[in-house]
Amino acid sequence: MAHTTPDVIYTGGWIFAPGSDAPVRQGVAVSGALITAVSTDLEIEASAGTETLRVDLAGGLLVPGFQDAHIHPVAAGIELLQCDLAEIEDAAQSLAAIAAYAQANPDEPWILGGGWSMDHFPGGTPTRQMLDAIVPDRPVLLSNRDHHGSWANTRAIELAGLDENTPDPVDGRLEREPNGFPAGTFHEGAMNLLDEVRPVIDAGLAYAGLLKSQAVLMAQGITGWQDAAVGAVFGTPDTLETYARALAEDTLKVHVVGALWWERNRGLEQLENLISRRDALMPGASGSFSASTVKIMVDGVAENFTAAMISPYCDGHGHHTENSGLSFIDPELLKEYVSALDANGFNCHFHAVGNRGVREALDAVEAARAANGPKGGRHHIAHIQVIAAEDTPRFVKLGVSVNMQPLWACHEDQLDELTLPFMAPGSADRHYPFGELEATGAHLAAGSDWPVSSANPIAGIHVAVNRTSPGSGLPALGEERQKLSLSTAHCVARLHRGYGIPQRLRGQHRVHRRGLPGRSGGIDPQSVRARLRTDPHHHRRIHLDPRHQRLFSRQLAMHADEENNMPRKKNFPRRGRPMALAASLAAGALLLAGCGGGAKEAGPKEPAAFEMTDQTPAANASAGTIKWAIYAEPATLDYTHAFDYPDNQVLANVCDSLLRWNSNLTISPGLAEKFSNPTPLTWVYQIRPGVKFHDGTGLTAKDVEASLNRHLDPKVNSYWFSAYQQVKSIKATGPMEVTVTTNVPDSQFNNAMAASPGVIESAATLAQAGADYGNPSTGVNCTGPFELTKWNSGSSIETKKFDGYWDKELTAKSDGIDFVFLPDSNARINALKSGEIDGTWQVPSNAIGQLQAGGSGKVLFGLNTTVMSEVVGDTEGVLGDKRVRQALLMALDRKNLVAAAEQGYATVTDALTTKSTWAGVDEANVDAAFDGLDKYDFDLEGAKKLLADAGAEGREVTIVSTNITPGMPIVAQAFGAAATSIGLKPKIETVSPDKYTTLFSDPAARKGFDLFTTSWYLSTPDPLEMYSVLRTGDFSNYGNWSNKTFDKTVNEAIQVMDPNGRAKLSAEAQKITNDELPWLPLYETPNTVYLNDRITGLSPAINFLYYPWAATLGTP
Repeated sequence: MAHTTPDVIYTGGWIFAPGSDAPVRQGVAVSGALITAVSTDLEIEASAGTETLRVDLAGGLLVPGFQDAHIHPVAAGIELLQCDLAEIEDAAQSLAAIAAYAQANPDEPWILGGGWSMDHFPGGTPTRQMLDAIVPDRPVLLSNRDHHGSWANTRAIELAGLDENTPDPVDGRLEREPNGFPAGTFHEGAMNLLDEVRPVIDAGLAYAGLLKSQAVLMAQGITGWQDAAVGAVFGTPDTLETYARALAEDTLKVHVVGALWWERNRGLEQLENLISRRDALMPGASGSFSASTVKIMVDGVAENFTAAMISPYCDGHGHHTENSGLSFIDPELLKEYVSALDANGFNCHFHAVGNRGVREALDAVEAARAANGPKGGRHHIAHIQVIAAEDTPRFVKLGVSVNMQPLWACHEDQLDELTLPFMAPGSADRHYPFGELEATGAHLAAGSDWPVSSANPIAGIHVAVNRTSPGSGLPALGEERQKLSLSTAHCVARLHRGYGIPQRLRGQHRVHRRGLPGRSGGIDPQSVRARLRTDPHHHRRIHLDPRHQRLFSRQLAMHADEENNMPRKKNFPRRGRPMALAASLAAGALLLAGCGGGAKEAGPKEPAAFEMTDQTPAANASAGTIKWAIYAEPATLDYTHAFDYPDNQVLANVCDSLLRWNSNLTISPGLAEKFSNPTPLTWVYQIRPGVKFHDGTGLTAKDVEASLNRHLDPKVNSYWFSAYQQVKSIKATGPMEVTVTTNVPDSQFNNAMAASPGVIESAATLAQAGADYGNPSTGVNCTGPFELTKWNSGSSIETKKFDGYWDKELTAKSDGIDFVFLPDSNARINALKSGEIDGTWQVPSNAIGQLQAGGSGKVLFGLNTTVMSEVVGDTEGVLGDKRVRQALLMALDRKNLVAAAEQGYATVTDALTTKSTWAGVDEANVDAAFDGLDKYDFDLEGAKKLLADAGAEGREVTIVSTNITPGMPIVAQAFGAAATSIGLKPKIETVSPDKYTTLFSDPAARKGFDLFTTSWYLSTPDPLEMYSVLRTGDFSNYGNWSNKTFDKTVNEAIQVMDPNGRAKLSAEAQKITNDELPWLPLYETPNTVYLNDRITGLSPAINFLYYPWAATLGTP
């Protein structure tokens, strides 16, 4: 341990220690710009002084900065500053954004920008007429997301002198109308046909673009990158000069390797100039920049059929065509060029998408190795979408790095609609073969190719591991062997074993003062805290909201498919809602707020007629094998990683927990027949005798000890670690007794034992399965009423009745239940209506009516714990005055909002919790917690007075909208209308789902945003799960609201074991939030389930996530 007193220490969490491939539980000390110590928390604490800032990681993960091995930051930044279409969800939104930009910038002679997605347009080729309709008088030129195509209007085409007689260039193609005239889309080299007339981007804009991108990337934890195209590329001025300016002005805060652009229409005459350019910006003392690489374009991209393939592309009917793509450089010349570059100390960075392109790049490197012998550098081949099997071992043999874009390795529109149908059958298994390459020992490097796709490294890690994008519900791309391990994916993203960024430029053990936003000359601990919460090892949690101590929650995941959301390579992760909904938003919003000129209210104001159901009639007989639809395939049945609706509704029927969460949301004994809290720091569980695992072995305390201790094992990386963060030890203190010791009194731990954190598995099974536990090949061996018989990856999970089940009252009534994966909501609803499927949970609100009218089944409504709320993201701005927050809520007609956003299937509330979460509390105490709350009924005049008293008239309020569910844009529009009606100036920012997700994990992403929506549900029967996240400094206290009385009340309540005593303190906390409104409560939604008329016998409550609900299903 160094004896230097650190400036900052980080303790209480997990870190990636230098050189480690897995997280360890240690602390970190930082002095100035250096990490001075990595050791145990006790030793780190001992090194701190009185001036040391202490940061509690609270179980989070602290990681080194990410490195992006293939990115285009200058071009991306320029797009952000021009007409930016990167976050647009469909063709209609693209056109609306272009029209709005043109209107807002009437003096710009050209409308320039980009980011449009090919999969938004038929055939991936938008037409000139689309642009002519909105901008007829000025030329428009917009690059697509992958920068391998552009879109122009008629004015631009005419200015460039292009017509039906213009030939296709050798390295590109024009889309044409029947008469041969350019249709508006230009591929590859054809884009250059407009270069002579388009305005040149000036150096100032390029510099501003670099700084803009740097800020965006640093906010995502990226501290170094390889710029994959340095030069006068993509219409920019020479970006080497852009970096030179940043170095001269000391504004480059990261480490960059620049890949100098090889002009493919020239030859070796450019070598001397490349050497001069490299030497002009050799790394200085700071080591911030090196131009040691040359970028060579070998081929195009598959979606426009310019990627160089060994076999020809197919037509739409599966027949081979004569087109096998383009080799931009003759393969023999390529060998000559690469040999010369290699001899002069350059690394080559190849763009090669098709298998012929990859082979040509490898052949060129092989020629260079033969000519020059081994060199100290390492050549890269980027993109590698398709590789011939015989070429995969050559990467190791030749020392070539695999520069992969992991976010692309999943099913998405551009791949599924514009690529795979035109390739040989079965080719999906050969796309992005990362695992196959890694198995050969190839060096891997990860790049995003931003702005082609999201720069979010966490999202890339998820796809590399799962081969499917978070929440998509689509099957994994390719074979299981193509998946990377989590450790490998993480290391590739942060350390670049492929040498994409040289070791001397990484600064792996140095905290660079310029590398993190925050205090001048130092580290902002809150920025670090935000990054450490974005825990890539909890990769399954990339959905919408984070929960306290969790990365992202599950509460809106079930809605994702309501909009036919699908991930795509070019804008991770989803596509937007139907256009009809988009067109109706503005009109709908007028019904939800008061309007200034005496506008009449319209639309239904009462909730839809629905009744809550406690329990359907008991089943009388077996229904055979029940077919049950779930909206996505479970990621795993490992209880430590079961963190989503599909995972848990299956797991609840094959595994049992120590305790049970009942349909009235109370807790009762499960595998623990008794539990007690004999001292403030101990929980003791008496294990039920006579319980059998599915393999016939008996349950003992040792099984419980092994099962629970997995949550504390850093190698397991439990998603439920938050429930265990105060646990000191878990020990079998008798043959059938387990004692849990905590560091402080913790009333919430026992609640968690009724959910996935309390699931028990055979210790022998855990030991035998190891890291493979819970996957499709190993399954589980638990004690539930059903046992797993077969996991058909991509289609279903089959179970059968377990005859040896210990609880006779819950012995399965039917023979088995098959969980069928139906991610498409239309397919799911049609299967329910036809009777092919017997039931499903979480019925989309817009399908309830048609299912109720179908006559073959019914939708039931049950207890839930969800409250839809508007989060106040900034309490230092206009919403810092609680009177403004109160005025906004009073100006919103929430009854009409329920009708518009939820089709009436919700009820207005003024609290952030539902009464159902106050389980075990006397009714009088529950009523008291709600009866005294202020009511924010619709009162436009009262709202205007409050705003006037606050002196906030005319102030701007920024509201964030997204398309994750159909109701969320409606909520945003409603708040905008409410703000306008009382004299505020609303600004609605519509962002993509992935950008919206970052609002809940990155404070920098929330900067400038005042309001955003969350659907927040609790998975334990205690309101403290909600109110604990609003304490001062808590990660989920997004607006940094602070109230000392509230903090003291919540902290006291957590340590009170008596439910009624705790409830009184929780009621005080609830009253404070009701007055202060750190979040604005909107409405509660019921839990929903559909049952075919042939089955009955369950409760429609939210407890189905952790209770063996299918055991009681059968025929009436």
